[in-house]
Amino acid sequence: MEETRSSAPESTHNAGILSRISSYRPLILVVAFISLFLQCLLNSFIVPTIAAFLNETETSIRIGVLLATNSFATIVANPFVGYIVYHGTTGPLLFGFFIFALASFVSAFANLIVSNVGKMYYVLIASRAVQGVGESAALTASLAVIADRYPDQEERGAAMGKIFTGAGLGLIVGYPFGGAFANVPGGVDAGWKYPYIITGSLAVLALILSALVLVGGNKSPRKSDEKPTSIWVLMRDSYILVGFFALVLTAASLSLTEPILPTWMKNNFHDPEATPSRVSYIMAAVSLAYVFAAPAAGKVPSRWWWLSAMIGMILIAVGMALLPLVALFHKYNLYISLVPLVFMGVGVGAVDAAMSPLLGMVADVRYTSVYGTVYSIVSTAFCVGFIISPIYGSAVARH
Repeated sequence: MEETRSSAPESTHNAGILSRISSYRPLILVVAFISLFLQCLLNSFIVPTIAAFLNETETSIRIGVLLATNSFATIVANPFVGYIVYHGTTGPLLFGFFIFALASFVSAFANLIVSNVGKMYYVLIASRAVQGVGESAALTASLAVIADRYPDQEERGAAMGKIFTGAGLGLIVGYPFGGAFANVPGGVDAGWKYPYIITGSLAVLALILSALVLVGGNKSPRKSDEKPTSIWVLMRDSYILVGFFALVLTAASLSLTEPILPTWMKNNFHDPEATPSRVSYIMAAVSLAYVFAAPAAGKVPSRWWWLSAMIGMILIAVGMALLPLVALFHKYNLYISLVPLVFMGVGVGAVDAAMSPLLGMVADVRYTSVYGTVYSIVSTAFCVGFIISPIYGSAVARH
């Protein structure tokens, strides 16, 4: 009897600790940060890695298909995930990181499943499709939890600005990250494993943190009469449509540079020569501009989010218009191309950080404070951009 009495306070104490951990709001920001980081890292390190692995004429197109498979799977999963998130974020968040980690480890050891390079490519296609479903569940659920736990619009904007630095950092380290491992001692088979082992390990870390966030069951209350707004209803809203296409264009403009820039710079600049390392530095600088712009835009008051997004779109347009003009002046240094590219990086960071909380606010004001469907639209917009750019960019890079 005494043993039962003594265990009750201990159980209450443990429950209190778990509740305090789950209510620590910055923890969910780390989870969402890792989710965005993994998504962008996965879509950038694959370019130099698969190029070294396949080493054949049709590599450009095959890279494009490999990139698009991940995003296409995410788009297909998003409407279902958005509805499921209404019934609870625990399942989608934990399931998303679990299958992402599992698919990463399958990719790492694909050579143990099949020995033929051609067949291994299809194993990678399948694993990236599974990772796409995992990304959909993890990102949509984590953004929905943030919107729940940061009901104040100003705090929510600042939180979104912080987590979107994960996307920029993923793009910064992705290309050199994949390139470095593609040439490690032991051949391509040895170097191929490490990026996937690292991404899988990060997904496991996010899975553990997600469990800590959700295990206490501390969720923001919803009104009993609130139902999730259908994604098809939201996509007919003019405000949502504008935000959707803005996010598509930002993702497309930034991801378009990866397959095109190396070839374009090599053909147009010889002062200095556009070596792979110099191109990597330039791409890193663009992503660094994004990293600084996103949190800065997140601190803008909510009433000016639309203006921040509009200025960002203008910067993207100016950067993309100036970029081809730079190559007309061969006497200029290679690094002059940084000017329009930095414009693009700042613009994309501003639009992403402003538009994501703005769409959440539209859902609050015009529909319900149930965020699964609206943030599945945000995830879909990124993926549409990632589908368009790699295929189009890879095809252009060949001519």
